[in-house]
Amino acid sequence: MKPVKSSLSFHWYPPAWVLLITLLLGVTEIQTALQSQEILFQETFETDGDGSRYRVEGGAVYEIDRITSELGLADQQGPIYWSRSSDVSFVGVPAPTPEKRAIMAWHHTIVADDVSEDFLKLFDNVVDWMTGGKAKATILFSPAPSGEGDFVLVDRLEANGHTVIDDDESSDLPDPASVDAVIKSSSGGSNPSRFAIYEVPLLSYRSTDHDDMLISSIGTTVTAELGQVSVPETGHPIAKGLRSSAEFVANAQSFDLIGDIIPGGATVVASFSQVTPASVDDLEEAQMVIDGDIPSNRSTGQISEADLVSSGNPASGVFGGDFAAPGDPKGALVTVATGKVKVSTAGIVSVGMGADDGGYLRIDLDGNGISASDQVVALDGTGAFRYGTADVDFPAGTFDFEWLAYNAGGAFGSELITSFTAGGGTPSAVDDWEWEPISPISSTVTLVGSIAVTTYTVTAAPEEKTIPFLVAIEAPEDGGSVFGGGQFGGYEGDVFFAGSALNKFESGVSTKSITWNAPIDVSGKENLKLTVALAATFLDFETSDFLNFYIDDGNNPLISFSAPSGNDKFFNDQGTNGENPTRLDLNFQDVTYDLPDGLSEIRLRVESVTTWWN
Repeated sequence: MKPVKSSLSFHWYPPAWVLLITLLLGVTEIQTALQSQEILFQETFETDGDGSRYRVEGGAVYEIDRITSELGLADQQGPIYWSRSSDVSFVGVPAPTPEKRAIMAWHHTIVADDVSEDFLKLFDNVVDWMTGGKAKATILFSPAPSGEGDFVLVDRLEANGHTVIDDDESSDLPDPASVDAVIKSSSGGSNPSRFAIYEVPLLSYRSTDHDDMLISSIGTTVTAELGQVSVPETGHPIAKGLRSSAEFVANAQSFDLIGDIIPGGATVVASFSQVTPASVDDLEEAQMVIDGDIPSNRSTGQISEADLVSSGNPASGVFGGDFAAPGDPKGALVTVATGKVKVSTAGIVSVGMGADDGGYLRIDLDGNGISASDQVVALDGTGAFRYGTADVDFPAGTFDFEWLAYNAGGAFGSELITSFTAGGGTPSAVDDWEWEPISPISSTVTLVGSIAVTTYTVTAAPEEKTIPFLVAIEAPEDGGSVFGGGQFGGYEGDVFFAGSALNKFESGVSTKSITWNAPIDVSGKENLKLTVALAATFLDFETSDFLNFYIDDGNNPLISFSAPSGNDKFFNDQGTNGENPTRLDLNFQDVTYDLPDGLSEIRLRVESVTTWWN
């Protein structure tokens, strides 16, 4: 089915320095899976239904003048709203770059004596490209240079006759006419989006700010030997006169890398190869290990408490049980643990899972065997030890569970936890005052017997990966496009529901919502499905941001989108579709969920929160 008329999306509009997130909400259908696909309900938002068809909470529209006068936010460069798109001046992400942009794998701590003349020639070409070959250019350095890797660049600039001025972050940016280029250093800076829309050419090597700068996804900081850097035949001006392969930096150094996703049309001017051990980076790869598609060695054992670590490199959460995974694994691995838990009194209990890097918890509450539909918590992607929690409505009884955890490499650990008290609503911030590991003595959810654990230690050969060293993004007149920019596509109609910077304004509620007035009668209907057309940018969502769809008055969403980890800034629905999550992008796509059997009515509600600027 093609998304009809309206859709659900998040967008990034590049403000002066803070994030502006847009939620586009669109077509919602509940239909039967019959040949005719009978449509029982549809919302397009083509006409205003607030007060008649649905109720909007937290609705507002703030254009720039209102943002400045009422909210006092001088840095906001786009509208803020929770409303139909027809009430807003602009919804979306401007695609063109403000000016030339370059990204370089560099670091302010690189030892000056280890830098080669070949690299300095590349740097000269970057500066010539950014400034149009100006003989005596003015270069703004931000923040002020603070390490040998910074001063290598400053010394070269000054030796070539250019003037370097230090950026004063406490002041407004200089008039673009007074600056020829900007260099943004890895050494820091309090304002990640300071130069996002600055109409001056820029070179950046601050990996954590690349997404806020709209130049690439977030990069990482690594310590490595570059070896030979290759400069392929791209014909780009930066490559002019350079050797096809050369050593740029000797010895192991720190480098702030470019993100895995770069804007369309960008040119990789130089790159290097890095050999990395095999890793397990998400739930899909974890399943491939279990299925034998990725080779591994198996070990089995038992533990008496739901707290696993790699004894050689443990990653501990809040609790210190730390039982060693069977086989004493190191590096990339997957553990699959099974056991039984008992709940004495029926009711809602908060449970959770912690992991470095990820995994899921499934509990067979209906007694028909463990499957994806039994998923309670999922953590997909990689990141430091973190927790996911959920309120679970338990019958009284004993239930089988399956606990999968995986490790990309480095430290490993995972825990299953439960609240000390029943009733649900336990804060998701985990501490030992309100949470405890699941064990034979845990209070509300009690372990029955021991936990059987199978460890899969990955034996796949290391991978050789080509990593960009220098990426050039052209000026707007030459077709340059920002990271995540472009029009949303794949939908019909003229109006959709939209939200942007949801917590930058306050209108009585912190969670913005749409609640439909009348229940949808589905009595006697089987094989019900909910379909929503969705799209999203992939810029700077946090793990605490969410977009939830509910079909009743309860607190457990049928569909929940959030960011997989602190480094994975896109939105997907791993929390409610852990085995095959949908990753949202700029093209609207249908997201369809089966509804439980036996329903007589649907009470449809949408809720969303974005935490930037809290």
